[in-house]
Amino acid sequence: MKTILFTLVIYVTKTTILSQIVDAIAQQAARLEHVIFLSKLTVIGTIAAIDVNNSEKAGYLNNVGREIRHQAIAHGVLLRPLGNVLYLMPPYCITESELSWVYQQIDRVLAEVLDR
Repeated sequence: MKTILFTLVIYVTKTTILSQIVDAIAQQAARLEHVIFLSKLTVIGTIAAIDVNNSEKAGYLNNVGREIRHQAIAHGVLLRPLGNVLYLMPPYCITESELSWVYQQIDRVLAEVLDR
């Protein structure tokens, strides 16, 4: 019986922490909605995806992703751009303040790459 209760406590704790991360990601991603070069903000669970609009044709071969990745690394953030779609998949152990910092860096990177 103790094992079942212990397992339940762990499950409830992890579920609560995960839901807090999901909520924090949605709130932080919403901060980018004002950027005119971005569209199609999608948040599913702990993954956020957003389209970066530039003069190139949208798709996997769009070079803006490479530029964003290069600048993000210079800012200490590892992002997953695929063409003109920017993905953010933070680890479950991220804190809200770390997540906020990551989104601040994304905003800076986009400003540098897109000259806004």
